[in-house]
Amino acid sequence: MPVKRDDEDEVRAIIIYLVANFGQVGYRMVTDAMKGMGIEINHKRVYRIWRQEGLKRPAKQTKKARITLNDGSCVRLRAEHKNCQQRSELTPL
Repeated sequence: MPVKRDDEDEVRAIIIYLVANFGQVGYRMVTDAMKGMGIEINHKRVYRIWRQEGLKRPAKQTKKARITLNDGSCVRLRAEHKNCQQRSELTPL
């Protein structure tokens, strides 16, 4: 049976606070933030609490391909070949 530390609830609350308020952070960044706050903590302990709480890092959003130029004009892409399926075969008008 694992032994529960005295400060386990406080550490758990701090980890949840950091994850909820600082967006896209993982357990390593949470560990560094807690060390910066003066809390002596091991990354393995943060990871264990991370898994127990079911925390996940938000997925990184991919950038959309732009078809506009800096001056605001739109570039339409046309296929070089009749049945073109690949983006590399597209050429601007």
